[in-house]
This record gives sequence, C-alpha cells and structure tokens, in this order.
Amino acid sequence: MAQRVLWGVHTVLAFVLLLLPLAARGAESLVVEGAEDYPRCSKADDATVKALARGKRLRGVRSLRIAASADGIRELARSKHLGKVRTLSVCTEEAGVAALATSRYLGSVTELTIFSEDPLRPETVKRLVTSRHLRKLRILRFVAGDSEAEKTLDPVGLRALVRHAALPRLVELDLAWNALDQDSVVALVQSKLAARLQRLNLCQTAFGRAAADALIAEQPRLSRLRRLCVSYGIVGGPAEELDRVRSAYDSVVETDWEAWHSR
Repeated sequence: MAQRVLWGVHTVLAFVLLLLPLAARGAESLVVEGAEDYPRCSKADDATVKALARGKRLRGVRSLRIAASADGIRELARSKHLGKVRTLSVCTEEAGVAALATSRYLGSVTELTIFSEDPLRPETVKRLVTSRHLRKLRILRFVAGDSEAEKTLDPVGLRALVRHAALPRLVELDLAWNALDQDSVVALVQSKLAARLQRLNLCQTAFGRAAADALIAEQPRLSRLRRLCVSYGIVGGPAEELDRVRSAYDSVVETDWEAWHSR
C-alpha cells in the first residue's frame, strides 16, 4: 500500500513539475481536470470537455492542460479553437492520444506533453510524429512515473518515434522514467532526430553500457546538445558508465530529473 501511494505521489509530482510554466501565463492558460484524487489522470467529465470544445472559452487560450477520456479528447481534437493553443498538455488513454494525433488544429503548438494511461501503440506514435500540423513543435515530452503501469512510451513506441519522426523544429525530447530498453535508446542516439536536438532527457530509463557506448561514439553528431540527462532506471548499472558519458560531454550532462524540470 505504501509503495502504491509513493508511486502516485511521484507521478503527480512529475506532471506538476512539467506543467509549472502554465501557472505563470495568466488568463491565457487553462486547466481542465476532475476533482477525483487519482494518481495518474483526474479526468474532467465528458460533458465539461464537450462544452469546452464546442464553446468560446478556448478562443483566448494559449496554454491548455487537460485530463480527459478518449471521447473527451476526440471532441477537443475537432475544435477549431484549439488552433491557437501553443502549449498543450494532455493526460488521457492511448485512444485519446490517437484521436489527438488526427487533429487538424495543432498548427500553433510548440510544446506538447503527453501522459497516456497505457503505452502508446507504434501506429499512434507514428501518426503523432508525422502530423503535418505539428511542424512548429519544438518540445515533446512523454510523461511517465516510476510504476510499471505508468509508462507512456515503451521500446516499440520509441523505435516508431525514431523511425518516423518528421518534426523539423524539434529541439527538446523528454523521455524520463519511460520503460525503454538498451536497444531502443541506442537506436535513438544513432538517429537523425537525435542529431537535431539541443536537449535530451533520458533520466531513469534503460541506461547502461550499450547506451553509454552509443552516446560516446555519436558525440560528434550530437554536438548541438546543450543539456543531456542520464541516470539509471530500473535496470541499474555501474557508475563508471555515467562517468564515461560525463567525460565525453563535459558540462552538458545532468543526472537529476527533478532539477531538469526546475530550470
């Protein structure tokens, strides 16, 4: 029971830290969620989300944080008023993310945070990262917690991201705490996508010798990186691997995921 409570607390903290910028943007920001004390998504009811999507309340909103069911997100994705939102944070089921990925009204979004209650299917990831309406996207975050049940992206999802990403302006990718494996992390590090990034958060993922070797070997290609967060996830690993990466990347490397989001 105590462990379950800790998992819930960690997940809520992660989501709050990622979304702190929303609170500072005054009347242009909007938070839509339910009152239930739920560790992952305290969802607004469908009627509330439907009214939001079909009404005028979204017109002046530039930063939107919403927790809703897949049906609610489907309604939101059809709202033309979503077209002015620049910072979008969504907590929903996998089907909700799939619905969002089909929206024609994501053209202003520069910062997108996704927290799915289920690992995203590769076809959903592909649909999201190949959307021609997300060509302005600069920051992409896949939020996860330290519970095995709270992972938005798994190795198959990451491989789909690496293989299909068509996000020409992306400069930051945050994968902290997701259930990745060594092979998928290596594939990311060796990808064209990684070579464009200025900030990459791999803290609490599958970091070990293979990932360290790839990061060191690809360092010349990853010269744009200004921040790189690496630390051990559930698989653990020898401390010397972190030291090797620190040595290769000098002051770029960080190991504290909470500090990453507080800067």
